[in-house]
Amino acid sequence: MIYGHELVFRGVADIMKSKDPNMYIPVGIWEIEPEDELSLDHYEGYRTDGTGLYDKIKVAGIMTYTMNTDRISTPSTGYFNSILTGYRDFALDTNFLYDAAGWAGYDGIKADNVFGLEIA
Repeated sequence: MIYGHELVFRGVADIMKSKDPNMYIPVGIWEIEPEDELSLDHYEGYRTDGTGLYDKIKVAGIMTYTMNTDRISTPSTGYFNSILTGYRDFALDTNFLYDAAGWAGYDGIKADNVFGLEIA
């Protein structure tokens, strides 16, 4: 768990500092080598000059990326389902994911599955 942060969607999954220090999000963590980090930087569009889509930050001692925008927006169905698969693979509480999707504009996601999303 990462405390003091929450999951949001900005088209893709992102984390942001919460106003509530008791807020938390479940996470899956990997240990990576320096060459893996360079590959991730490239994949995520991170640039050291600040012109990329993401900033690289450390939260609770864990390196992650965060978007350079505050705009909340819905993810694609395929992207959401791939994140959902990851949550299930790590046995994480999917309610965090559905809540973030709801804040991003997926109205009634659990009730009627209007976006064709895989329901828990």
